Amino acid sequence: MSNLDLGKTLTRRLVIALAAPLLLLSAGTLANAEGESIRVISTSVTSEFPDGIRFQVQASGENEITSVAVRFKTGRQTRGTYDYLNLQQGLTIESELFLRTNTGARYIPPGTIITYNFEIEDSEGQRLDTEPVEFIYQDPRFEWNEVSQGPVTVAYHGPVKTRADLILDAIIQTIDFMGPLLGADTEEPIRVNMYNNVKEMLEALPPGSTTIRRELITEGQAFTNVGTLLVLGGGRAATGTASHEVTHILTHRAGDSVFSSVPQWLDEGLAEYGNIAPGFSYDIALEFA
Repeated sequence: MSNLDLGKTLTRRLVIALAAPLLLLSAGTLANAEGESIRVISTSVTSEFPDGIRFQVQASGENEITSVAVRFKTGRQTRGTYDYLNLQQGLTIESELFLRTNTGARYIPPGTIITYNFEIEDSEGQRLDTEPVEFIYQDPRFEWNEVSQGPVTVAYHGPVKTRADLILDAIIQTIDFMGPLLGADTEEPIRVNMYNNVKEMLEALPPGSTTIRRELITEGQAFTNVGTLLVLGGGRAATGTASHEVTHILTHRAGDSVFSSVPQWLDEGLAEYGNIAPGFSYDIALEFA
């Protein structure tokens, strides 16, 4: 083979080698475009707290639509959940799923971020995945306003913005102090729902014994795995409670994993150490210790 022929052969091989990735890219583009045969008409997500969340989808397609599923992630959890909506198959469909949250095992605290998207498939195996969307699973009894700073958002209702600002400031101070100390992630969102009285707070808490819940006043509760905090804004120790509870979230982010968790005594000790407004009884306990 002459040098000229050898050069032509190498050139052809180089062209084929360069073209191969372009062919793969084109095939991938066409695969993504297959979903264009399915069209989403409308979607909606509605909070019916404490009972659950209602997902609804209307869609049409060139082929019969055979299934609609929703994939969603609760709060800052890394693992998601997958469930199918009810529908009657056809070229145009209306589908619905009511996700119950009113049991101890399925409870989701109000104010939590839900990230979801829909997966729609037709009889030819073509599928359309909608873009992920964030939805706040809020308590619909009230009209909520929000104050935010950095990763923290405090939701409140009524003419109590000053209280909400105090709660927000206490949480930010705690994060600035305890975040570096614990080595915790301080960028992930933390959402706070502030209630104005015990009755409001009682109906927002997880299902449990009615007697215990009425006799034991809960001023705050952190749901560490989802990054949500409920706090009684009208309480005398509201800022201290918020500071204490948000430290639980930071401790969880710094030390808990699927293999181990921070011991409860250490978790509570750190939460009170991080409390920027400890009560009088805390000072007495330290003196006696």
